[in-house]
Amino acid sequence: MARKLFLAIGIILILSACGLFSKEDDSKPSNGNTTTEWVRITDGAEYRTFSITPSDATPFDMHIVRLDPKQVRFRVHYQPAQAYTYNSWQEQLAPEAIAFINANFFSEDNVAIGLVIADGTLYGTTLVGYGGMFAINADGSPTLLSLARTSYRGTGYTQAIQSFPMLIEPDGTPSTIGQGFDELARRTAIAQDDKGYIYLMSTGTLGQISLRELQNWLLNSELNIKVAFALDGGRSSLMYVRTEPPIQIPSLVRVPIILAVYER
Repeated sequence: MARKLFLAIGIILILSACGLFSKEDDSKPSNGNTTTEWVRITDGAEYRTFSITPSDATPFDMHIVRLDPKQVRFRVHYQPAQAYTYNSWQEQLAPEAIAFINANFFSEDNVAIGLVIADGTLYGTTLVGYGGMFAINADGSPTLLSLARTSYRGTGYTQAIQSFPMLIEPDGTPSTIGQGFDELARRTAIAQDDKGYIYLMSTGTLGQISLRELQNWLLNSELNIKVAFALDGGRSSLMYVRTEPPIQIPSLVRVPIILAVYER
């Protein structure tokens, strides 16, 4: 009897370590709004899914929000060392937010890796020689930079996030493939097309893809992406979209940094 009890406790501990019994977020995923056409959310914001079949993983739907920067505004939400569950972020930001996703990688102390600019306040230090940067200029227009090609020099951005790796360089060419590009994981990414539209992307609650295959898909998709980089993924990956019903892709851990989109 004691042996069976110890075995059961051991199994529970293993599953808890894998995040299957995680109490970090009890929200119910809702990402079943599969649509193969762009659906209007509000002025300047559309949503759709793309079916992807990775060579070494289960097929999944990529959730994508397409945004016209002339009709929406971007805002970064961050306070060092303060992280929140998906439910808490949703309570704070919805329904005003059109959409939001996770952003920078962060330390165990919930401090951003790389630079963050939230409402004009700078936190942390810039990545140097690698990664990408999404920033908002004083006039509200966005900039996507490859930090391997362009160094951040204190330009007067009002909002900014940084993450890695780069997937597509600003000239539309593939970024150099690095260590970890073949590992499967949940992914979040940000991109810009040749018309200036911004794309927020998530592989959903269960979807997994390697960075190599994500890069290839972006290069060969119908989206005409000219620049893209990955955001923090895995257990941190999350997305909210104000569709009806809302798209809800919760993270499995608390997240300190959010990029949100609002109506102008």
